[in-house]
Amino acid sequence: MSIKAKQVSGATVFPLCPTLSGKMVAVFEGMANVPKVNPKYRPNERNLLIALTWMFGKSRNMSLACYGETGTGKTEFVAFLAASLGLSLHRVSVSETMRPETLKGNIGIKNGETVFEESVVVKAYREGGILLLDELDKGSFDLLASLHPILEGKPLAIEKTGEVVNPHPLFRVIATCQTPGIADMSGRYGSISSDMDEAVKRRFLWIGFEYPAISVDTDILGDMTKLSYRIRLAMAKFAKTVRDAMNTDAVNGNSQHCIQSALSTRVLVDWAVMWELLPDFTMQEVFKIVFTAASTPEERLALNELGKLHLAEMFTQSLTAANA
Repeated sequence: MSIKAKQVSGATVFPLCPTLSGKMVAVFEGMANVPKVNPKYRPNERNLLIALTWMFGKSRNMSLACYGETGTGKTEFVAFLAASLGLSLHRVSVSETMRPETLKGNIGIKNGETVFEESVVVKAYREGGILLLDELDKGSFDLLASLHPILEGKPLAIEKTGEVVNPHPLFRVIATCQTPGIADMSGRYGSISSDMDEAVKRRFLWIGFEYPAISVDTDILGDMTKLSYRIRLAMAKFAKTVRDAMNTDAVNGNSQHCIQSALSTRVLVDWAVMWELLPDFTMQEVFKIVFTAASTPEERLALNELGKLHLAEMFTQSLTAANA
């Protein structure tokens, strides 16, 4: 099927982004592997504007990288962008053990014969759409170095077949990372212990992602649960408190514990949803199930201290009692 493009008002494509209402956006029809739009996703308008400007600019000498703490919505942002614009999404989960040659394909067995199977990267080159390099900063130096021609959209040579593949006009590369190409000093991401190669870093534009404001987290909880506004607001405020306490001491004036774990919106939603499903459990008990059970004993103590301080009696109540 041929790919067709049409210009659509930004207000139609992104109804939750009023700053884009006066802009026209290209939307495509006819692509395969287009994700479904999540109507409840609330994109950061500034980041969306940057991404759209980059995607449809007259020239793209660099690819795009989204960086931020886990759970800030980087991967979902890319999926939302692809879904809204009708673009294919080709996802590659990068790991420390991934070898450079796998970016182009692997040798496999088909009908008893040895065949070369093209990779997702080559498929994206041929068909167009967004190539998502998820958690790129986990890749080895050798892997990242082999990405140079792909990041620049240059012809891709497939050594196993002798073919040279030119990028589709709608081929785009977006990466997600925990940091903007620098070593993680917080200790939260153990696999990111060194800076990304300078030659790789400078092939990207970098846009940062942060956790939502309290009001946004409260609204997201309203989209996902039937909890009262009072409870949702209290949970969103507590999440903000925990995020502010990350990498700081004296979380309650006496404790010297350091909080490393990120209480993301994803975890916040899981906490609220599980509490609805377990209404006779206390908020603290459900918090342990979704979050503190995987924390160190010291961190768990600090988090529970914060919960009792900022959520007061609600923290040790069941949902049934909290709603009473």
